[in-house]
Amino acid sequence: MSGESSRHGLPRPGRVTRPGRAEAAQLMAEASQRLRGGLVAGRTWRELAFLLGAVLLAPVGLAYGVLTVVVTAVLAITVVGLYVGGWMVVGARGWGRLYRGLARRLLDVEVEPPRPSPGGGASGGGSGRCSATRPAGERWRTSPPRSRSH
Repeated sequence: MSGESSRHGLPRPGRVTRPGRAEAAQLMAEASQRLRGGLVAGRTWRELAFLLGAVLLAPVGLAYGVLTVVVTAVLAITVVGLYVGGWMVVGARGWGRLYRGLARRLLDVEVEPPRPSPGGGASGGGSGRCSATRPAGERWRTSPPRSRSH
């Protein structure tokens, strides 16, 4: 066993080599430059704006979700209540559109929108409009975000 390292191969205390003042100053200058470059970069500010927007929208979205559950539970005893709850779920798709728009504009990330409702459409009549409130397969699932190619 040598006097330079312990039995685990680590340097013994007091034997750690430290950079000289010039090397330390150079390392600090490089770290400072990288930090300044990151803070000044536009992407940093866009990400911060996205986070701030998400934090400000989250309580409103939570309130909308709670209101949807409460209104649907209270009005479910009537036939009208089922339709009101369904339309509130359809209205919640707007929240997804809003967050996808934020991600697209601020983060340059494209998130695929959910597939359209089956059977719904302009000429679908009453049953087409009612089917828009029904869940349809994988529409509720999210897909992984893709970066937009410029």
